[in-house]
Amino acid sequence: MQLENQEEGKNLVRTVFRFCLFYGLMFLPASGLWAQAAPAALDSSACKTPGVRSSWVHNIFQQAWNSIYRSPADSCGYDPEMELLNARSEDMFKPFAGKYIRRIQFMNLGFERNFQDTSSRISNLSTRLGDALHQNTKDWVIRQNLFLKPGQQVQPYILADNERFLRNLDFIQDARILLRSVPGSPDSVDMLVFTKDLFSLKVVLDNEGTNAVKARVSESNFLGMGQKIQPTLMYSRIANPAFGYGFEYSKNNVGGSFAQLTAGYNNIDLGPAIGYEPEASSYLFVDRPLPSPYSHFAGGFQWSANQAINLYNLPDSQWYDYAYQVLDLWGGYNLSLNHIMRSDSGVRDRKFLSLRYYRQHFNEAPASFESRFDPVYNNKEALLAQITFFRQEFIKTQYLYGFGITEDVPYGYNVSLTAGGWRQNGLLRPYAGLTADYYTAQASGQFTQYYLNAGTMKNGNRLEDATLMLGFSRFGRVLFSGNDVKIRPYLRVTYARIFNPLIYAPLRLNNTFGLREFGSDSAQGFERISFQSEATFFTRYKPLGFRLAPFVYADGALLRDEQEAFGKSAFYTSFGGGLRTHNANLIFGTIEVKLCFFPRPVEGQPSFKFLISSDLRYRYRTNYIQKPDIIQLNADEL
Repeated sequence: MQLENQEEGKNLVRTVFRFCLFYGLMFLPASGLWAQAAPAALDSSACKTPGVRSSWVHNIFQQAWNSIYRSPADSCGYDPEMELLNARSEDMFKPFAGKYIRRIQFMNLGFERNFQDTSSRISNLSTRLGDALHQNTKDWVIRQNLFLKPGQQVQPYILADNERFLRNLDFIQDARILLRSVPGSPDSVDMLVFTKDLFSLKVVLDNEGTNAVKARVSESNFLGMGQKIQPTLMYSRIANPAFGYGFEYSKNNVGGSFAQLTAGYNNIDLGPAIGYEPEASSYLFVDRPLPSPYSHFAGGFQWSANQAINLYNLPDSQWYDYAYQVLDLWGGYNLSLNHIMRSDSGVRDRKFLSLRYYRQHFNEAPASFESRFDPVYNNKEALLAQITFFRQEFIKTQYLYGFGITEDVPYGYNVSLTAGGWRQNGLLRPYAGLTADYYTAQASGQFTQYYLNAGTMKNGNRLEDATLMLGFSRFGRVLFSGNDVKIRPYLRVTYARIFNPLIYAPLRLNNTFGLREFGSDSAQGFERISFQSEATFFTRYKPLGFRLAPFVYADGALLRDEQEAFGKSAFYTSFGGGLRTHNANLIFGTIEVKLCFFPRPVEGQPSFKFLISSDLRYRYRTNYIQKPDIIQLNADEL
């Protein structure tokens, strides 16, 4: 037995060493970082596309052209939508730094035009129907979301932050801010704000087998005023009652405060639920992010009241009866900002101090959880303080998630130290945690994020619920096959571990750190090594105007239970592929068709899955800060 334990120990050491060696290689400094080197200059002899770059007012990418890196193969393409943009967000504004903004003009492009050539129009049934059903965003709504006003001086970093902020609004597909010199006034510029709306009216049908159907009508830009209304109806032949409903309303940038208000009610499990039963919920959210490193405040308020409902008349032995309320309040302040703005607005290093109070109270709790610790069905209360050190700048690029639209990728760092108290089921324990993220961007268009998260609670002299997660994610540079296909590879590798668990839920695979589309929660453990890899092929071909992007992927995860040897851990894999398609001139969002294969049999998980998803909108996460929290290992908060 002793020899067997020694051998298992050696195997564990070998496995961890191999993983650390592989992981450490990914941390080797990369050459050509944007933070340290300028992008490659354009070859003035490169051939140009006739009629596209002749007038920058027709191609609103033109003004940024001198800060764009393009491969030689990409320089001579005849299709402007296939040209690749990699540019520092602030570069196009630097020549105008210090000049005064005379006036601001707005142009909202319709569904029949694109940013590459605003002079061309496509007229078909879909674009005409879209224009008939959609009301463009009001100019005052866009003006309300601007950081600078007429009469103020141009500050390149603030304008770059503002352009990114506009692109991330729920009802905007793409946005670009351009500056134009004023003849006869060398110290003044006019600012032009180009936006293109998302088609905001959506009807979605969700079938739950043959027994139920859920219909959702959503208008995310009602009357062009940046407000959303969303009624939902459900009919089920096996539920009691058979009909259910829900309604949600939200408003962007209430009163120019950059805070978003959301309120809703539903009895069909659509709200902010934490339990595993169908729930009816009422909720009110107010969220004020940090729009820019030059903003002072961020914070939020969340309240919800939830009640489990026995829709399917299950017996008491199979159903949990509970009701609870959640109160979540946090706020923070950007330290030393006034000093930075007075001395050098180009300094991007920041310190942000925040405080959060969280309370989850069960008015009725399942009887079997009242006297034992559980990750879900317990009363919880927390008071957490956090100091965040961050520096984030952004690259404008394309072909990460979208079909040629402008996407924003951060580079820099973000480090947060969290401390406070956590009370659960009457047990109060101090908590301390660390999150560290480091983002790199290369002129070739390769983007990498490294992260390390660790935290623990202390009970007497014992450390409990200690957590560790480290990993990286990388978008490789775009690979060209002639100029007809652009291939973007992606890889993510993570390692997670829980030590001395008391309240933490076990590590699972049904999340973004496990296997994509894995639906079973029966695979659990306290140590996990996982990877997700994908290659997307963005093609030039547009049958009937639809851009096509086939993709293939392979995922794997090693999951170890607390009691088993590492060498005997279960290894799970997933393989698949599919097609994403998008037509920028139609009213539909991105559509994805996917086939997934899971070789290892798992209870509750079929070997094959065929999925069709519509109206997808992927975005790279660009938040500067997050509210204070304990480390999450089964949710992608990165």
